[in-house]
Amino acid sequence: MRKVNEKTVLTKLISITGSRKIGKTAFAKQFIHLMSGAYITVTKSSTKTQLDDIVTYLNSFSTLEGIVPEFNNWSELLIFFFELGKERQTNIIIDEFHNLVKIEPDILDVIKNLHELHKHTCEVNILFVSHDYDFLDKLFKSPESPLFQLQYHSLNLSPFLFHEIFSIYKYHRSKLSTEEIIRIYTVFGGFPKYVHLFDMEDLYDSTLEEVLERLVFRHYAPLGYELKDLILNNFSRDSETYIKILTAIGGGRSTLSQISAEVGIPVTTISKYIYELERKRGIVKKKQPLNLKSKTNSKLGRYFLSNYFENFWFKFVQPNLVLYELEYYVELFAEILPFLREYTDSRKLIIIREFIKLVPFYSYFSEKYPGHEFSIGSLWDRTEEIEIVAVDETRKKVIYGFVFISTPCSYEMINIAAKRVKYFKNTFKNYKKETIVFYCGGITKDASDLAGLLEITVLDCNHFIDQLANNKMILEKVLEIPEFFDIEAGNLF
Repeated sequence: MRKVNEKTVLTKLISITGSRKIGKTAFAKQFIHLMSGAYITVTKSSTKTQLDDIVTYLNSFSTLEGIVPEFNNWSELLIFFFELGKERQTNIIIDEFHNLVKIEPDILDVIKNLHELHKHTCEVNILFVSHDYDFLDKLFKSPESPLFQLQYHSLNLSPFLFHEIFSIYKYHRSKLSTEEIIRIYTVFGGFPKYVHLFDMEDLYDSTLEEVLERLVFRHYAPLGYELKDLILNNFSRDSETYIKILTAIGGGRSTLSQISAEVGIPVTTISKYIYELERKRGIVKKKQPLNLKSKTNSKLGRYFLSNYFENFWFKFVQPNLVLYELEYYVELFAEILPFLREYTDSRKLIIIREFIKLVPFYSYFSEKYPGHEFSIGSLWDRTEEIEIVAVDETRKKVIYGFVFISTPCSYEMINIAAKRVKYFKNTFKNYKKETIVFYCGGITKDASDLAGLLEITVLDCNHFIDQLANNKMILEKVLEIPEFFDIEAGNLF
C-alpha cells in the first residue's frame, strides 16, 4: 500500500504472485477495500461477455454512473482507466492476468504505450495477479517483453511459518500443546485457506486426528475432493500423468530418475510435466544442494510438493483413492493412523530449518552468534547428505544440523553425523564449522559422551522448538496489527 502511494512515479505496474491457496485473491480484494478501485478477474470466456459484465460492475459505483462507455476490447478498457487517472488516483487489479495475454496478446504493447505516455501525468496503479511464476518473471525481466523493466514493485505471497501459526493458536487461546500444534503444522502448513477453515470449523483445540476427521475423512468434508477437482480443472489434458507424478513425489520420490521410474515415463519426457508443475503452477518446488556451484539444470536437483497438505494427500489418500471415493472414510483413516506419528516426526526438520533463521530470538544462537544471518539449505551428492546446513557467508560460519527422531539418540547416530561432516570436509573451506544434533526422544549416555568427545552440540528438539515458539518477542511481533491510518486511500470508487 505504501508503494502504491509513493509519488516518485505516478503510473505504477506491480505484480503479485504466489501458489494456489496462498490468498492472492483475498489479498487483492482487501487491498481494494482499503484503497478503493476496481477488481477484475479475467477468465477464458468470451471477451464480449466479460467486458459487458465489467461495464455493469463499474456502473454500480455512483461516481462512475453514466460515464462508463461500452468496450469493444480490453485495450479500450485500459484507456478508460488511464483517462480516469488524469483526475484521481485509479487502482486496478487484474486477477489471472495470464488469461488476458492469451485472449489479447497485443495488450502488452498497449500497456507499455499507455505507461510511457502517461507515467508522469496519470496516477494509475495496475496490479497484475497470477499464480504463473514463469509468466510474470518473463513479463518484466525478459528483454523480449514489451514490459521489460517497467515493473515498479513485486510481491510474492508466502505461507505462514510455524511461529506465525503458533501465534495464531495462542491468539485463539488454544489449549493444545506445542507438540500437537507442530504435528498439525507438518500436515497442513501455513496456507491461509486452511487457517480460514480452522476458524470456520473452530478447530484450535482439536488434535491432528480430530482435524483430519473433520476436514478430510467424513461425508462432505471441506477438503475431500479439492485436489481431484484441482487436477481436473487445471490439467484437462494428461491429468492422469500429473496425478501419477504428484503421487510419486508425495511418496518420497524426489529426483527426476526416481519419479520417472515410478511413473513409467522416460526422464526426457517427464521433464516437461515437472516444468509445468514447478514454474507454471507452483505446485512443485525444486531444491538444489548448497554445495552445487552451478544450479542451472542440475541433475542433483530434488522435487517436493509446495503445499504440506497436498504432500499428505498424495502420500496417504491418493494411492487409496478407490476407498475414499467409495466413502470408506473410517476404514481408510484407520489404515493411515499407525503411520501418522512417524510421518509428522519425520517432518520436524522443516520447523528446525525455519527456526534457525530466527537466531536472534533463541538464546543459544543469539549468545553464540550475535549478528549472524544464515541462509538455510542442505548438502548432498549421489552418496551422502546433510539435511540442515546454515551458512553465513559474510562471517564465514556454517552449521551442520542432524535431526534424529528415534528413541533415544544412540552412539551410532552421533557417529553417522560425524562421518557425514567429514565426508563434506572440503565443502565451505576456511569456514568455522559446528555440528548440532537435534534429538527428539532422549539421548543415551554413550551417545552424549561421544558427542562431547567429537565437539558435537546436542540439543533437545522439542525443547528447542518449544522455547522459540513461546518466545515473547516473536509472539508480539507476529500479533502486531498493522495501522493503516497514515495511508491516504484513493477516492476513485
